[in-house]
Amino acid sequence: MRYGIFFILCIAHISASAQEQFSTIYFDKDWKEIPEKSNAAYYRTIEIKNDQFLVTDFYADTNTPQMKAYCNDIHPELSRDGDVVWFHRNGRKSKEATYSNDEPIGLVNLYYDNGQQRAEAFFEEEKIWYIQHWTSSGVSLLKNGTGYIIDENNDLPFSPHRIIKDSVVIGSFKIRIENQDTLYSTVQEKPTYKGGMDQFIKGISNTMTYPKEARKTGIQGRVYIKFIIDKKGIPQELSVLKGIGYGCDEEALSAVSKQKKWIPAKMNNLPVKTVMVMPIIFKLDYR
Repeated sequence: MRYGIFFILCIAHISASAQEQFSTIYFDKDWKEIPEKSNAAYYRTIEIKNDQFLVTDFYADTNTPQMKAYCNDIHPELSRDGDVVWFHRNGRKSKEATYSNDEPIGLVNLYYDNGQQRAEAFFEEEKIWYIQHWTSSGVSLLKNGTGYIIDENNDLPFSPHRIIKDSVVIGSFKIRIENQDTLYSTVQEKPTYKGGMDQFIKGISNTMTYPKEARKTGIQGRVYIKFIIDKKGIPQELSVLKGIGYGCDEEALSAVSKQKKWIPAKMNNLPVKTVMVMPIIFKLDYR
């Protein structure tokens, strides 16, 4: 009998928490949560549907959907799991896909705001097959899965300029307007660390200390450091892409900046500048 009472109390507690937690959430233009609707660029509603969360994001100025997604978790971030659809501001679909544990699987379709299909890709584990890309008037840009396209949208994990061969993106880059610098994000030969990643990790471990404030408050997680490796293998323009605070961001940035023994990326056997994102893990040992 005691077990039955405990079970009922738990259900009541969960229901009450859900009612408090799933109120409307407001965001600014950079998707940072804000307290009021008056300054919001987007807002979010959450419903429970068949043991999942149905998350709908809206454009605040038009109250039209920006995204609809089934998720298996919503905190600290959305974990999409099921059908997901994004929309242009005019209400037409911009992207539709199926997700598993917040990763796309299978066919992904992309659309222009006039309704014309823009691209079709297939996601299989860590591989992406680029099936076709069209102009806004419907002209195919790939021939037998091969071609060169420029796509300024960021809904596929590539830079705007894309070199595609046999349905695989073998190179993607952007050109910085201020200095006409070419920065690759996809290359034929990735940058490597001299001595291998074990040597890089050893260098990080020997350089980095766990910040006192983070250790005291039990802060753990990953800090993502973004940087450029130039044609000589020198890391440049380091910045924190995503941090956890409490001194961890600064410590990770400093540690990565001291690891300078990189071998640059290559395209067609020539060194190129490439963008790297490196996760640095902070984990407390309670033994």
